[in-house]
Amino acid sequence: MQHRYRHLFGTFFCCLLPIGCGGDAAPIPQQSSEGNSAERTATDAAPRKGQVGVSSANGDTQHSARTGSNLANLTNTAVGNDVNVFEQVTYQIRDWNETKALIAEQQGKVVVVDLWSSSCLPCMREFPNLVSLQEKHGDKIACISVNVNYLGIKSAPSEQMQEQVLTFLKKHDARIYNIISSVPDEKLAQQLEFASIPIVYVHDKSGKLRKRFDNEQVKKAEDEFTYEKNVIPLVEQLLADD
Repeated sequence: MQHRYRHLFGTFFCCLLPIGCGGDAAPIPQQSSEGNSAERTATDAAPRKGQVGVSSANGDTQHSARTGSNLANLTNTAVGNDVNVFEQVTYQIRDWNETKALIAEQQGKVVVVDLWSSSCLPCMREFPNLVSLQEKHGDKIACISVNVNYLGIKSAPSEQMQEQVLTFLKKHDARIYNIISSVPDEKLAQQLEFASIPIVYVHDKSGKLRKRFDNEQVKKAEDEFTYEKNVIPLVEQLLADD
């Protein structure tokens, strides 16, 4: 009935309900510790933590060695006056402490942080709403997606996994702050004390965490949190606060 996901403490649920978590869920790539030389070479060439993947105009992925803490520095060509909507879809490999540093940089803005995986259909179903929030509210808000596909089998998220994530981000034109977690899923779950995704964190303009949305205690499908019912009303309330 439930879609299960590895967890240090036994069972880590992609979601607690069967809705959207059935057999059609996209599998997380299994990053073998073996593999042929071509696979190892691709992994060795993958950007490490702090490096950035950028979707170029021709659709290829280019890896940059830039390590600036603000992703906006990597594009420097925002759309109009919107400093958080980038000209291209980008991602960066970061651990959670580095992600928190990015959140802290957004003083004066409402910050929405969405933890998702390509094995979690509810995550992917709600993801377009994260992108729409950024497009609607511009530089009053900072939307950050954090992909938690990484299983920790290799020394860094594999090239294959990065390409899978980038394909999804490009599909939704996610020109927002996109993070691929460099922390293995089990360790991150322990660090943040969660047992299921999706999870959405909402911070107010002062940087204070105002709400963590999750479905860990949900018993019925209709009680699952959504952007429309829960996240967007809170964001708009915080935006209205002086």
